[in-house]
Amino acid sequence: MKAPKTPQTLLARCPDTVLEEPSSIQLVNFNLVVSAALDTNLYFGISMWFPFGNTEATGFGAVFAPHPDTNQDVALVSHRRLDIVLPRGGYTMDIVDKTDCADAPKSLRNAGIKKLNLVRFQLKEGQDAQVRGWGLPFENRGEAYHDWLLNQAPVLGSLSLLDLVSQRSFTLFVFENGGVGKLAYLLDEKRLPKPFDYGYGTDHSWDLERYHQQLENCCHLDQHAAANYFVRKDEKVVFAVVRRSDVFVAEFADSWTRLANDGYVTLHLHKNFESLSEAGIKLKAKILSNAERIPALKGHVDTGKNGKAKSNKYENDLFLSVLVAQLESSEKSALVFFEDCAKAKAAYENCVSFAFNSPIKEAERHVGAVNQLSPHVPDSFEIRLVRDLFCGRGFFKTLTKDPNHRYLPVIDYLDGLDCTVAAAIVSEALPDDRQRFEAHLRNRALGICLIAAPGGTGKTTVLSAVTLAMLHNPRIGTVYGSGPTHVAVSKFAERLYTRGAAVAAKCNAGKVGNGDEETRIRRPVVEEEDYLTFKDKAKGIALDEAACLTRADLLSVYGNGLRPLAMAGDVMQLTPAMMDKRNRFYLEGKVSALAFYQGTGLPVYRLWTQLRMCDDQFGLARKLVYKDLTNFKLLNVQKAPDLRSSAAGTLQPVFVHCPGTKTHSVGTSKRNPAQVCLALELLSFFVRDKQVNPANIVIICPYRPNVELANGQLARFPDLKGMAPAQTADSFQDKEGDMAVVIFGTTEKSEAGFTSAENRLNVMITRQKSALVLVGDKNVTGLLPGDSDKKLVAKAEKAAITGIRSFGVEGAMVYSRARLLREVLKHLQDLGRIFAVGKEPPSQPEIEAMLEEVEEVGGGKRGRGKGWQKGKGRGRG
Repeated sequence: MKAPKTPQTLLARCPDTVLEEPSSIQLVNFNLVVSAALDTNLYFGISMWFPFGNTEATGFGAVFAPHPDTNQDVALVSHRRLDIVLPRGGYTMDIVDKTDCADAPKSLRNAGIKKLNLVRFQLKEGQDAQVRGWGLPFENRGEAYHDWLLNQAPVLGSLSLLDLVSQRSFTLFVFENGGVGKLAYLLDEKRLPKPFDYGYGTDHSWDLERYHQQLENCCHLDQHAAANYFVRKDEKVVFAVVRRSDVFVAEFADSWTRLANDGYVTLHLHKNFESLSEAGIKLKAKILSNAERIPALKGHVDTGKNGKAKSNKYENDLFLSVLVAQLESSEKSALVFFEDCAKAKAAYENCVSFAFNSPIKEAERHVGAVNQLSPHVPDSFEIRLVRDLFCGRGFFKTLTKDPNHRYLPVIDYLDGLDCTVAAAIVSEALPDDRQRFEAHLRNRALGICLIAAPGGTGKTTVLSAVTLAMLHNPRIGTVYGSGPTHVAVSKFAERLYTRGAAVAAKCNAGKVGNGDEETRIRRPVVEEEDYLTFKDKAKGIALDEAACLTRADLLSVYGNGLRPLAMAGDVMQLTPAMMDKRNRFYLEGKVSALAFYQGTGLPVYRLWTQLRMCDDQFGLARKLVYKDLTNFKLLNVQKAPDLRSSAAGTLQPVFVHCPGTKTHSVGTSKRNPAQVCLALELLSFFVRDKQVNPANIVIICPYRPNVELANGQLARFPDLKGMAPAQTADSFQDKEGDMAVVIFGTTEKSEAGFTSAENRLNVMITRQKSALVLVGDKNVTGLLPGDSDKKLVAKAEKAAITGIRSFGVEGAMVYSRARLLREVLKHLQDLGRIFAVGKEPPSQPEIEAMLEEVEEVGGGKRGRGKGWQKGKGRGRG
């Protein structure tokens, strides 16, 4: 429900003071507000806004809040906001017309306001207002409200800010042209929806039976339904052909690959769509990626002249092998078989719903971690602070309950360190950043240090420096480091060791005699430990790539006691993996630990200098993604000696337009052999012509079949010997290369798919140091500006912003957006950095030869030499 509109508020005052506004209160902006956040109780309240100073330059850090449009992303803010939340049904309201009243404030009487009203909210007996945002760090030295918030300085007479927000009544002067009647209507609580409730009760302890019941309610099987029929193979196995609609594919595009990561799914067979409420027959199935090569499926896969699958109106068909040996005869009789797709397409009698293996152990661990903050846990000041921290609404109750605990505890990471060690750790930052870096380390509220910046700015190095400060701090000393993936953890461990050795070398310079042995600084000991045995011993926590980490995972490591915590990541890149958009908690789950902490208003240390990329290589991401980095600059990076500039003084990205190529469905994914072939030929020519070391080039493909195809074809290009295997975007997040080549594998006809996902796209365009080459179809989001068909251009512009609208299986509207991808293409077109390849796409026989090398009939060999990766991969595609 849309939040009701509220009137403009001009001034708030304490009811026990005179009706002339004090000069000090004019420094603060007051407003009547109404909450409109998703899945929360809506309320009326009073907000106060306190502007920050130049907080990043002083080392305090940048401050963020939930994005006003999405409430899931975060946005940079320039003020600290306090909200006085009035309890639903817990107050009375009086409104008096003060338009021509002599006792109204003089400044308002002289402002020419037509309608001025005085509104008084009186709390009922036993009811209290909540104050959100209280106790969070603040800085604006020299302003009166700096001392109001931090030192409880008087605001009105002898009354502090705490006294004002703790009142039993609140009086405001409100401007509303409609007069008293209109204002009473706008502030009527009856206009608010009923209090929000998730509907899962108050018992959140782990219970396997309740988990399965709630899982079914939260993500019911009929939300994944699609028509199907069966093809005979033998007595034990049959093939299922599932016709996924365009709406089905659009709804689950982002999550399908991870849902079916290992290729196995559980199907529930129903007689028809009307019987979805019934349990259905449970079938174990495996997704087939080579249906066109299985003889039994001939006539069910639409193919070209040479027997190869081609893109057509049935390209969303999903082929699975189904185990039926254990079925009863009555269950087998429910399967409807057809000899070919032509006979089946008009007579789909069955339908199936999908179920995926739920990670029970993971769910149990997450529930146990969150229940560490349960009200049933023995109470303490520290636990209350951690509970408030994970609620994200400030610390009002905790910091006003005990007069001895009015402020958040602060940790100095450099406290107790030898001055030489402290200086060496601070010197890990760039010279221009060292002063603010040291100031940030010395004043960490709750001991939390958040590091956020784009790729290539040295986040892991700075996180290592912060971790070294904890290791050398005599009050901490032992740190548990972790991350969302093995790659992230390995990279962090390697960087911590090398930077620790460098810091030790700086401190030990000149200490060569035996007499100096006791004063020598040791490099850190980095060991692999299971978190269950080590996390409780650790007195500090450090997490890399925290923008991919869920809050439950953070709690699994952090626990419910206050410990120094350092997190680094980029909330503009990949978010935590959520398996299904129809999950009741999908949007909540996509909010990472780092994004949530940023959204609560804790200060964030941001890095301003691009260290990885040469001039103009970061310009694309900076212009379209990181718009709030106003202080950002490029370090004068030495260009890779083997690579030449694309234009004098710059190294701008290039988009290679491949017209006329075709994208084929491969199981649940996509493959474009022509774009892969053209990209490899382009690289081979470039390496041969410019004498570039191919080991400095990396290939990124969003879709795994293109990864496998590219790796299988590398042997055909001797000039590319030594180049690392291609990888998916998801598995490449923690890596970099001198030159990055992105093969999109999509076309205007196939549309963008999940290559339009903004976080994933941001990863792909920020992996390069010196050169970025994008290979694909420039019209994948529709015709670009400048085309003669202006109507189609306008249609594409609208679709990229609002999305292509369709209706989901339950009637809900579904939108597929490609805003950022289209902006990237338009920007490169404006720069003149798009060119079409002159070579014709590979012929069908050439494509067949490529496929034969990487895949044999029926599945064939799977090995690194043929471009296939055996077993599960960490990426998706």
